[in-house]
Amino acid sequence: MRAEILQESETSFFSDAQLLSFLVDASLEIAGVASIPEATSSVSVAISASSVAVPSDTMAVKGVAIDGLQLSPASYSEVQVYQSMVGIPRYFNWNPARGGNIEIAPPADQAGTVKLEYVQD
Repeated sequence: MRAEILQESETSFFSDAQLLSFLVDASLEIAGVASIPEATSSVSVAISASSVAVPSDTMAVKGVAIDGLQLSPASYSEVQVYQSMVGIPRYFNWNPARGGNIEIAPPADQAGTVKLEYVQD
């Protein structure tokens, strides 16, 4: 009976390479949801900076703080509105499709240190 189960008469199954690709994609998605592995990075920000570069191994941004002040996530359009103002940064947006930088708003009114909490790829 076992031999009958293992005999595949259908030729439209997924290849081993496709199955492995699906497993890798699923494991990355699970790691992102569970924030595994999570890392932190510190980056200097200049006066009037409106964006911050993220590490190349970033899969998701969990949090952004400038000199200890936690920034709130916001949509890209909200960040664009606030980028025309001046003051202490309060909002951030990260979209890897837009070049991979974190947009901050309003632009930094003084130099400081940005602490990124992110999920590594």
